[in-house]
Amino acid sequence: MGRNLFFNVHGSCTFHIRKKGGSEMNLKHKLGIGISTIIILLSFFATLGFTQMVSQPGEYSGYSEPIYDGWQRFSQYVTVQAGTPNETKLAVDIYRPTKDGVLVTTPLPVIWHHQLGRAVKRADGTISYSIGDMANLIQYGYVIAQVDRRGKGASYGSMIGYHPRNEARDAYDITEWLGTQPWSDGNVGMYGCSNTGEAVMHALTTLKPPHLKAVFPGNYSFNKYDGFLRGGIHANWGAGPDTNYLTDLNNVPVDGDVDGNGDGYPDQLWEAIQGHQYNTWLYAMWKDAPYRDSVSTLPNLVGVIPAQEFSVSTYLDNMKATGVPIYSFDSWGDDFRREMFVSFENLKATNPFKVLIGPGGHCQNLDFNLFNERFRYFDFWLKGVDNGIMEEPPVYYQTMDAPSDNKWRFSPQWPIHGTEMTKFYLQEGPSGSPNIGVIDGLLNQTSPTEPQGNDVFTVDYSVSCTPPVGLSQTCPQDSKWMTYTTAPLPSDIEVTGHPLVNLWVSINDTRGNVFAYLEDVGPDGTVKIVTDGRLSMFQRALDTPLYDFLGLPWHRGNTADITPMTPYEPTQLVFDMTPTSQLFKAGHRIRVSIAGADVREKDRYQTTPAPQLTIYRDKTHVSYISLPVIPKNNVFAGTLNMKTESSSYEGPADLYVSPTAIYINYDGKWLKWDTERNWDAGRTEHYKGNGSMGPLSVLIKDNTLASFDALATGKGIHFKGEFKY
Repeated sequence: MGRNLFFNVHGSCTFHIRKKGGSEMNLKHKLGIGISTIIILLSFFATLGFTQMVSQPGEYSGYSEPIYDGWQRFSQYVTVQAGTPNETKLAVDIYRPTKDGVLVTTPLPVIWHHQLGRAVKRADGTISYSIGDMANLIQYGYVIAQVDRRGKGASYGSMIGYHPRNEARDAYDITEWLGTQPWSDGNVGMYGCSNTGEAVMHALTTLKPPHLKAVFPGNYSFNKYDGFLRGGIHANWGAGPDTNYLTDLNNVPVDGDVDGNGDGYPDQLWEAIQGHQYNTWLYAMWKDAPYRDSVSTLPNLVGVIPAQEFSVSTYLDNMKATGVPIYSFDSWGDDFRREMFVSFENLKATNPFKVLIGPGGHCQNLDFNLFNERFRYFDFWLKGVDNGIMEEPPVYYQTMDAPSDNKWRFSPQWPIHGTEMTKFYLQEGPSGSPNIGVIDGLLNQTSPTEPQGNDVFTVDYSVSCTPPVGLSQTCPQDSKWMTYTTAPLPSDIEVTGHPLVNLWVSINDTRGNVFAYLEDVGPDGTVKIVTDGRLSMFQRALDTPLYDFLGLPWHRGNTADITPMTPYEPTQLVFDMTPTSQLFKAGHRIRVSIAGADVREKDRYQTTPAPQLTIYRDKTHVSYISLPVIPKNNVFAGTLNMKTESSSYEGPADLYVSPTAIYINYDGKWLKWDTERNWDAGRTEHYKGNGSMGPLSVLIKDNTLASFDALATGKGIHFKGEFKY
């Protein structure tokens, strides 16, 4: 078993190997002990089995050691909502640790997953268990549970709607059952992604389960309409999970469920799936209820407003009242990434909230060890391990195509402080770019001055991509679209945040859809879609959002908001693109492509002949995209001199500054001050913060002649540094 390396040399030489947050690990040496001595000591103690303590995003070691060497799986039915008309039984798998083949009876924390199928028989007779890599946590002293939702897997009941209230109440009962078993220590967490990630969020929409201590959801919708019908268009999402109820016979029965009547099927499993035939077909639900206030007419859903009843945003006050910590993750290729940031903005004041986002598609996070991140998060909240995870700034994201040494970045807030919304206008071409569209327009930062200017485009319904596409970004098809492209960039431009689209359009019809794609065009003509936005012309009306929508344009999308287009009449469309973080490199081009059809659409409104879409770009009808450009992040690398009653340090550090908080990261540790005041004095920015170490003043200078870019001073604190990126 490894040992943590935590000791003092000569009293004043702190030799503390603890690396967090991405800053350089600093070994402070005084009283004659040098680097060579430290290296010798490190080598010596490594031979004795000492473990370096590392706790930073995606990296975790030395804080928890593996203490068990195996596990056993048990399954049973658990009754939920007992004594009510909604009483049913859910199939539960319990994975408990063993030591030398003996089942461990020590009470341990429990982490559970509200599943769609906990264990399924494959065609070849083998069994696929849904626990995945979470099984690796068992050896560190956790119990893992997989629970089939009502109407799914081997559970009884029916799934009526999409995350109905019954499921949230079931989650309460399961959490409390798990928290009160003799093998549980009463600390319960939840995790999930996509459908099951949203099930995690719904678990917070009822009265707080007393034993629920933290959750780790990913890739979910905060509001069903905003997430699944983004822009009023049913594309990409919301048609599953649908199965023929007879296929549920492939689910693994719970322990002790046998074929007692000789019909070839386990008795309880057969009985359970009879209710599955009444599950709601989700594609039919959205087709029946296409607007935010649509009232369903489907059997078992008559009178229900799906976009309201099945959205976690409807129960925002309940979620706030729980105070349960949330760590949400997503990816830059996922359709729900805006939803994560909206939930963060609405809940961060009441629920300790962290967000993580990097490259990848739905329920992916490439270039990042998500298992390690779950591990250190649950260690902190369920076991009380002081690993520093909650000391870090709450937002951790990757800027795509940034240099490898600083592509992963922290931020105290979202959107990033210092964002400058920069307009790029659609202009007459040619652009001089390779791989252009049907219309080859120019994109630049000069507002049009011409009294007239437009581009006419016949919508191309033949858009197609190599399948599967349904759960990820679409593919570039610029030859079928209208393209507006910049000249090669003279220098790098970082775009991080939510691009906004403002188009003046007309169509020779009363309705239609508009899709806009932000693209990176390489010097060789390679096109990469960075993000996209979409809007139904029918539902273009803007309104005041029902919750904090990050200041983005919000379309209510009620039945009363349907506004037919007047054929050939110029009409303004305003909508957002899903958020991104992309470094457009020097020599590359920024492109906006516009289409009237997308391969991901469901139930496309399609006419023969295809309609003509006109984009206006004159001084009266100014069409543009606003990009969230980051001139410089307020992140500084420099030197910290700290002398306080409790600690002393001199060495490298990073300073993070924003209107919400100020952080200093040194030697794997974080210091935080809440920003109380900040102001811009022209060539200088000033910040005043307060924290456990007292007040802190920060001066940021926009002066190339200065010897520093940032200076932070407080009691026993002196930092001086330069822009890091």
